[in-house]
Amino acid sequence: MFSTLSLAIPILLLLVSPSPAFAFDPDALLTSFRSTGFAQAFSLIFLSEIGDKTFFIAGLLAMKTSRLTSFIGSLLALTVMTFISVSIGQLFHAVPPGLTNGLPLDDYAAIAAFTFFGFKTLKESFDLSTKMEDEAADASAAVSSSAPSDSTFYGLVASAFALVFAAEFGDRSFLATIALGAAQNPVQVFGGAVAGHAIATAIAVLGGSVIAKYISEKVIGYIGGSLFLVFAVTTALGVF
Repeated sequence: MFSTLSLAIPILLLLVSPSPAFAFDPDALLTSFRSTGFAQAFSLIFLSEIGDKTFFIAGLLAMKTSRLTSFIGSLLALTVMTFISVSIGQLFHAVPPGLTNGLPLDDYAAIAAFTFFGFKTLKESFDLSTKMEDEAADASAAVSSSAPSDSTFYGLVASAFALVFAAEFGDRSFLATIALGAAQNPVQVFGGAVAGHAIATAIAVLGGSVIAKYISEKVIGYIGGSLFLVFAVTTALGVF
């Protein structure tokens, strides 16, 4: 009994003491959250891609050709598109300070984009009827209308690349990556976005059409929209 108390009392004193190791620092917590560009990019991209048009294109190509060529071609296209979108986001940093009067134009653009996509995603999820079915139908039409002329390994990879690249350009995940690239570390955003694309594409080629039947698109939409708004708030808190 005495030995137990002798161990417990120092531990309790350590926990309640105002030691920096255990002190709650809201500013440090906010800074830590905002600095995780990898985690932000991964979560947003993964949730945006599940059930998206490019998700179904990768899955349909996997069934039509092969899983390997579909995965490689799709991921290459998404990686190139991610590099382009992050680079566009970084252009905000290239604006001379004299033109912005010292205002953080990159953060303002990111806040506006996150807020817009947050409310847009939540509204679409609330009004959702058959969005995922429509995405699947569009993907099926795109794959059916583009029979590859070259059935070699590289030809199939190139075909998957072209289809996914065309479908991804201007998509929500593309624009979200631009916003993240403007507000966060570009290397972290690029790595997180590519990782999110890779896992979502792997799920698609391994059985996306089957898995999609058991996914609640409303839940995914609500989570994704909420994340957009959370990132808008944390970015705004860092600015103001």
